[in-house]
Amino acid sequence: MLVGKKLSSAAVTMTELLIAMTIVSFMFAVIMGLEFSVRSMDRTSSIGGSLYVQTMAVAENYRKAAIKATGDFSNPGVHSFGNTTCFRQDINATATAAFYTDDTWRCFTHLGANTANVHTCSRVPGNVLPAAACGAGDPFIGLAMRSGVAFAGGEFRVTLTSRENNAAAASADNEEVVFPVRIALDAQSIN
Repeated sequence: MLVGKKLSSAAVTMTELLIAMTIVSFMFAVIMGLEFSVRSMDRTSSIGGSLYVQTMAVAENYRKAAIKATGDFSNPGVHSFGNTTCFRQDINATATAAFYTDDTWRCFTHLGANTANVHTCSRVPGNVLPAAACGAGDPFIGLAMRSGVAFAGGEFRVTLTSRENNAAAASADNEEVVFPVRIALDAQSIN
């Protein structure tokens, strides 16, 4: 009888061991699933954050140039052509309102795939509308596509859009940030 009890006792231990291994395996699978989910959410949020910061940087460059725009009703200080938008700036030590020959045009050109690479450059003189866009050799300031460029009523408007892959359409795998920009041009006379 003693021998039978030992065998019975050993079988219970083996069953317990199998149950414990099953529980540990299940817990390991749950932990790995959570790890994968957290890493995926972290990647998505960091891409979205990066796109937002990148688009915001381009918008801030537009804003800095636009608030310095100078012009009047017959000679506006905002000029848009093709994929380029320019703002005439009177950046001299002594401002010379209505005297545009000593002013500089600060331009932004969107180049590359879906015109997403934003470059900036200066064009002179200020009394002549710029006809040349910035090139790939000019300073690069960020990635953002533009649309809806408008200048009316003393206000400049543009919509900037950035995607993880600007050459592809927005989708669940290709996050998109759309940033509308409206800038009041105080130094721009509309009357």
